[in-house]
Amino acid sequence: ISFNYEYTRTVPITFQHDVVTTTYASNSYNLGHYLRDNAYEHFMSVSFKPIPNLQLTADYILAAKGEEYGYIRTSTDLTRHPFIDEEKWLYNAFNLDLVYQPISGLYLFTGVSLSEASGEDLTSYTPSFFRGKQTTFNFGFNLGF
Repeated sequence: ISFNYEYTRTVPITFQHDVVTTTYASNSYNLGHYLRDNAYEHFMSVSFKPIPNLQLTADYILAAKGEEYGYIRTSTDLTRHPFIDEEKWLYNAFNLDLVYQPISGLYLFTGVSLSEASGEDLTSYTPSFFRGKQTTFNFGFNLGF
């Protein structure tokens, strides 16, 4: 059995700068945390291997995003914005996954995810087919890697 907990907190203005070459971006693609500034994420999981070639994993994700603030070069800019004064986007998901390795190099997997995305900025951070309450099933295999 293994347990895992991760917490990420990104304060306002962390990945922004008025000099383009000093931002956390390349070709306008964010290289920082996927939620960018003013956000947090909790990730918790538990994995169990009842037999050597079978793994069951359950995990829970809670993420939220606050107001997007523009960068203004002043000495107080980094401290004047509150951390998530109001949640503009909220996401939580519970995932249950099963992976079985019948022979070396072959993995069979299946899983289910119960998720909910909501908030004022829902259209900015969530594709339309993942908005609101969703149940997603997946299955497949990996061969040779």
